[in-house]
Amino acid sequence: MAQSTQPAPERHPQLYFEGGDVVLAAELPRAVVEQGTSGDVTGQPATRFTRGYQYFRVHKAILAIHSPVFANMFTDASPMQGEVYDGAHLVTMVGDSADPLAKLLSLVYQLP
Repeated sequence: MAQSTQPAPERHPQLYFEGGDVVLAAELPRAVVEQGTSGDVTGQPATRFTRGYQYFRVHKAILAIHSPVFANMFTDASPMQGEVYDGAHLVTMVGDSADPLAKLLSLVYQLP
C-alpha cells in the first residue's frame, strides 16, 4: 500500500497579507492519485481525496469590525496559546472550506 503524506498548506494568492496578524486555515480538498491500483477490474490507479489547507493571513482588527463572531473569537483567545505560522497566530477553521471563506474575506477586504 502506498504511503501518503499530508499536503503542504497553500497560501491564498490575494488574501495573504504580510502585515496580517492572524492566519486562518480552511480545508481545501485535493485529489491524490496513489500508486498501485484501486482494486477494481480496470487496474487503474486509485484516486482519493485528502484534506489540505489554504492559509489566509489577515488582520484581526479588520475582521473584528465586520464580524461579531471574529471579534468574540479574538477576544476570547489567549495571546500565548495556539500554533504559530509564519510569525502569526494560526487559527484552524474546523469544518470550514476554503472557497466560502475566500469569498467572505474578499467581501470584507473589498477585492474583486
